[in-house]
Amino acid sequence: MPEPRTLDLFKNGLPSLKEEGLPYTDKEIIAYIEQEYYTRKNGKIPTQEEIASALDLPIERVKDAWTREEFKTTLVDRGLEYVERGNGVLSPTQIMFANALLNANDKRSVRQLLELFRIKSPQYNAWLCDPSFQSYLRTRAEQIFESSDYEAYKALVRAVSNGDVNAIKFFFELRGIYNPKLTVNINIRSVMTEVIRVITDNVKDPQVIEVIATELEKISDAS
Repeated sequence: MPEPRTLDLFKNGLPSLKEEGLPYTDKEIIAYIEQEYYTRKNGKIPTQEEIASALDLPIERVKDAWTREEFKTTLVDRGLEYVERGNGVLSPTQIMFANALLNANDKRSVRQLLELFRIKSPQYNAWLCDPSFQSYLRTRAEQIFESSDYEAYKALVRAVSNGDVNAIKFFFELRGIYNPKLTVNINIRSVMTEVIRVITDNVKDPQVIEVIATELEKISDAS
């Protein structure tokens, strides 16, 4: 089957598809794989049979693309390679890179980590759309967050030991020893009770007493 005519999709001196090294049909296959990967959102790329059907190509032509190292390398660089592991199993590189991303003590940027692990940005972006990679990042992040409680408590105790007044107040609030809001509410309630008692002792009209008591109760509830 003859190759379709190469289209010059780039102008103003930028390279055309033909100048990129791969046969045009290979580029069509790669483009379709990338399109389906990002729109399916299930972390899977189409099978060779699906590719042949969608692009109206003989299955032999699609399989032939995988015989070229440049084709397979292009897929790998974009994070779209076929993986011969069970569904949901991440590669050692993915695991190590994810752990590096989640290391709070590592101050390097994502770009620096990509360079360190020799991972291309398109490949990383493809991983971010992989539900298995997403799940690992999310689960590990939650575990790290939960396991950091002791660090927060240790920092609070250190601040208390240094005489930080705000830290001391917060520590007592956590322990239930001191609650400024509750104390204020109790004082207001006590004042309201005393006010009602004084009014009852000095105002003889029951209707007036009832109106005053209702208004004071509204004030108390709003506080």
